[in-house]
Amino acid sequence: MAAGTAGVMTFCTQACDRAASCAAMADGGLNTTSCVSNCTVTNDEGPPNGGDVVLYRSDYVMALTACVVGTDCADTLADKAANDCQSTLATSFTAPATLVTLCQRVAASSCSQDMVSNCLTAFLPYSDATIQAITACIADPTCTSHDACVAQALTP
Repeated sequence: MAAGTAGVMTFCTQACDRAASCAAMADGGLNTTSCVSNCTVTNDEGPPNGGDVVLYRSDYVMALTACVVGTDCADTLADKAANDCQSTLATSFTAPATLVTLCQRVAASSCSQDMVSNCLTAFLPYSDATIQAITACIADPTCTSHDACVAQALTP
């Protein structure tokens, strides 16, 4: 199940609360309302305009949120927490069968635009519904439609 807008809101609220707490200790402040607003817009829109946390698995977003909240203030204030946590989480989650199938299809595809390095890691955060939509795109024998199809699959 995808985290959806509720997952993004929880992530953003807790991440911005952590950033505000760190900022208060370091230099006096952070506008939490603006932080949450910017974070929500960034993570609730699909690429290329935003992130795609809204399409992530709910268990992954919960773990990401917990990790970001527990990150030290230096990394939090340097805006490194989420990226560092995603790198850490990549090794702590098992790829679901749907993801294994997707990566097998990507590897077997004759379409050059389907090649993805580190497929399991790249798509690990995504919900089964998103992975299934991308898999359907790769299964289409017409290579010319794959990019548009995948872009649509990554649009909330």
